[in-house]
Amino acid sequence: EGNANLVIAIKEENVIIRLPKSENSSDIENLEVKLQNMMLYTDRILKPAFGDKFLVPHSLLSISSHQLQCLREGIRGVRPAKRLHKDVYLPRGLMMPDLTSAITHFPGADLSGGCISVELKPKAGIILPSNCPHPELCNFCLKQHYKYSAEHERSPYCPLDLFSGDMSRVKKAIAALMHSPQNNLRIFGDGKLLHDESTTRTQHCDNFLNLWTTIHQPDCKDSWRTDGQSGLVSLLATALTAPYLPNSLHNADVDSRTSNVEKKKLRPSCSRISKNSTSSCDKSLTEIESKKRNCSEKYEKLESDSVLGRILDVQSINSHSDHDIKGVLQDLMNEGLSEAEINNLIFHHCYQTSPHKEKLDRLRDYMLHTTAQDLSIFIAFAKEKARENRSADTTGLPTKTRENMSDRNCENGDLSRIEMNGEVYLFSIKIVDLDPKPLSSIQKKIDKKQKWLEAYNNQTKNDS
Repeated sequence: EGNANLVIAIKEENVIIRLPKSENSSDIENLEVKLQNMMLYTDRILKPAFGDKFLVPHSLLSISSHQLQCLREGIRGVRPAKRLHKDVYLPRGLMMPDLTSAITHFPGADLSGGCISVELKPKAGIILPSNCPHPELCNFCLKQHYKYSAEHERSPYCPLDLFSGDMSRVKKAIAALMHSPQNNLRIFGDGKLLHDESTTRTQHCDNFLNLWTTIHQPDCKDSWRTDGQSGLVSLLATALTAPYLPNSLHNADVDSRTSNVEKKKLRPSCSRISKNSTSSCDKSLTEIESKKRNCSEKYEKLESDSVLGRILDVQSINSHSDHDIKGVLQDLMNEGLSEAEINNLIFHHCYQTSPHKEKLDRLRDYMLHTTAQDLSIFIAFAKEKARENRSADTTGLPTKTRENMSDRNCENGDLSRIEMNGEVYLFSIKIVDLDPKPLSSIQKKIDKKQKWLEAYNNQTKNDS
């Protein structure tokens, strides 16, 4: 469950239903329009920007009022308290494939063992100076100071590390997300969430990952394994930065006998710190967190066919500040257009001969830019069966049987692969949570950033 939507999985059907939330039932009409706009936005604007290979097919689904009531009552007891100020009132939603399922990503593939799927919210990978109130911190890191003042916790993750193109910084960013996932990282094992929002270092998650990355050596009595968490870090770093092309093979560099240095990197450091803590460990962590940490804007070029490269390109399409776009929106409204009419022109992409074309182009680019800053990436991994286990001696078998077996051995042919420690992992990437952000919320965004800056300034004063 997020702030705007509630997601229900129907495991028997291998689908999920994404239901929009609101604070009261009077917003039903607006939510209906929002769903229709989402379909148009995906087809007319997102597909040209991201390409089909990263997008997920979806359709509108209606349920009965009775089903909606049963659903609301059935899940009320397991919903997070912080989300209860909104509920589901519209009996319609988006239906799409369940991206935690191996069947969705690798239909018909010859797999060995379970499937790991990771949902990752990368956030903004660039600093647009006119949009960042702090001169040396990205907005995500600035917000963490606000969260620390309000909730006594802060993530060490910086999106600029993830988008840097420097493999050591990319791995550092992923490890930081694992230390403090909050709502920016979720790891699923065979469709089941393996941890909570505080850390991925739970026994359930560690056991699944360690078992999943066990490597059997045919010439040894005992099998040895890479540390599950460090193995997943390497797989994710490779999948995110490598060209995502059919029938491609990439290498992930990881030492299966994870070194002490690597283990230290993956050990939780400053992900969850209480202001009231008195232990020497907590004191040292607090001291580390209180030191000023600037965000590095040093980049190595990302592969254009990689998922991070594509997202960064879309994030970079806008060069105007929130204040600039607020002014453009106000100008159009002063010229007689309502926000609904502006959205309609953009979503239908039918303003090419309009006298407002230049301003509408700016708003469209800003929409894409903000969507790309708040999307989620789903990456699934599954071990491919070793070829010697999939192939067999066909000598003497009927021709038709040999042909069928040959087809079976080629059925994984178009999938992308990563080789790590002698094992081959199939991987699949999709992008979700691509809602257009309402233009009317620009002022709210400006106000939030100001709150974050005030929290940072207050914390800096207290530390000094």
